[in-house]
Amino acid sequence: MASGNTPPKHSDLPAKLDRALALHGAGDFAEALTLYDEAALALPGNHRLWAAVAAVALDLGDLDRARTAIGRALVLAPSDPAFLVNASGIALRRDDKPEAETAARRALTVAPLHPTALNNLARSLSGTNRPAAQDQASRRTGVVQPGDPVALMARVLWASETGEPFAATRAAARGLCVLPGDPTFLSNLGAAWAEQGDNKAALRAYRQSLISAPGFAPAWYNLGNLFEREADIAASVRAHDRAVLLAPHNADYQFNRALMVLLSGDFARGFAALEHRWRSKAQTTAWREPGRDLWDGRRLNGETVLVWAEQGLGDTLHFSRYMRLITERGGTPHLDAQPELGPLLRLSPETGTVFARGEDAPPIADYHIPMMSLARLAGHSPDSVPPPISFQDLPAPWIHSKTPDMLDVGLAWAGNPKHRRDHERSMRLELLAPLAALANVRLHVIQHGEALEQIETCSFKDRLVIHPITRDFLETAALVRGLDLMITVDTANGHLAGTLGVETWILIAHVPDWRWLMHRSDSIWYPDARLYRQDRSRTWEPVIARVARDLSQFKRGLK
Repeated sequence: MASGNTPPKHSDLPAKLDRALALHGAGDFAEALTLYDEAALALPGNHRLWAAVAAVALDLGDLDRARTAIGRALVLAPSDPAFLVNASGIALRRDDKPEAETAARRALTVAPLHPTALNNLARSLSGTNRPAAQDQASRRTGVVQPGDPVALMARVLWASETGEPFAATRAAARGLCVLPGDPTFLSNLGAAWAEQGDNKAALRAYRQSLISAPGFAPAWYNLGNLFEREADIAASVRAHDRAVLLAPHNADYQFNRALMVLLSGDFARGFAALEHRWRSKAQTTAWREPGRDLWDGRRLNGETVLVWAEQGLGDTLHFSRYMRLITERGGTPHLDAQPELGPLLRLSPETGTVFARGEDAPPIADYHIPMMSLARLAGHSPDSVPPPISFQDLPAPWIHSKTPDMLDVGLAWAGNPKHRRDHERSMRLELLAPLAALANVRLHVIQHGEALEQIETCSFKDRLVIHPITRDFLETAALVRGLDLMITVDTANGHLAGTLGVETWILIAHVPDWRWLMHRSDSIWYPDARLYRQDRSRTWEPVIARVARDLSQFKRGLK
């Protein structure tokens, strides 16, 4: 800006603008922005000067300044389609999709076939869970610009996000006809092949993408996900490491790498990397600050630390064992947990004062910490994790009379359908029919939610013992404690049974959640748990056959 913020004389403007244009073309964005800014202040009613300020600020990466300048241009020329398109593009760079959509739609009211406005509209609808609108926008873009790579990419994004891998494959292939060897289209083609289950074709596409552009982070990230599907966790970690090295600010890459590192058994590095979860789209829980300061694991002198649950019910049960870390370091623990868990967790002397979220108002503590971060502070390895919490004065088991030679076995076959990988961890009740064929087994339904509807059409409904719906986990604990054995998929019921010390068989996917690690039949978290893993077929039938065989030989009280 001019010295003392004094606008330049109008007679100086032509030379300054010529100089600004030359600097802009030469890539000296900072000096060009200064000159354009001076000109815009000298002629504040000139909308084109404000648009120039916005363009250079955008090149410089100053998105807030670009947004302010294009807003000034639009005040002066509210129907200029070029300005509206620029406003939409700036909003996309700022990841403000509602603002980008509004500006793009305004541009299209003035210029209905403006190709960049159509592209920006399609991009603004990406990830908004509005597949019909995104489909329409990407189709319009393709009609107006059938051979435009950006338009084809909009179609690829729509197809990928709406679970249309065949459409994504076609759009990516058309993009490669326009831009042969383009790393982005190759990477997206690989992702589409992977969704169709053709891992070999996906691997070829990713490798071609990386041959074309070895530093293309999305291809390394996709390759890491492919190796995960193939159960090659070491290779997945290496690929994710490269993605993070190339794009260190991408929280989704960091989060996925954390999960793979944890699955490999490297807890120190994995839990440290997991702190990136708060910037990842995969983290659906909002950050909270129910304490004055974030606890960093320091020694305490009686200060209170409020631990707040941040994931699912099973995660809270699983990580409740780390509450004792606060006591061990001289503090007073409080726990802000889901209301379904409150009555049960209050019976543990290790959880401190338990507040039911939405029902109790916890006081402002000296410190606070999200629950999953406690494991990082504890610094344990897979060989040294602490045992589950203990309970006092648990209610009497619901199942208290035992029939000789009859086993009471609990069944839970499905988790929360909103879980991002529920399709991998849950199964249909009917698949458990081989267990019902065993004469010495009484099957108790320990299941909640919409999966209970499967009982009505189940071929062995008459073999199931159906109990009243439990209101919370304290009642569920009373039911589970009366079992000889709990058989469950990877869901909260497994953590509950394991925490209670009930023998538990957990049925897990070929590539499971990180906490079950790889290639183990035991659990480092629950001494009384046994893991039954899918083989490379990724089907449940072989798992259930092994469970049925072992259950036919199971003796009460024998591990």
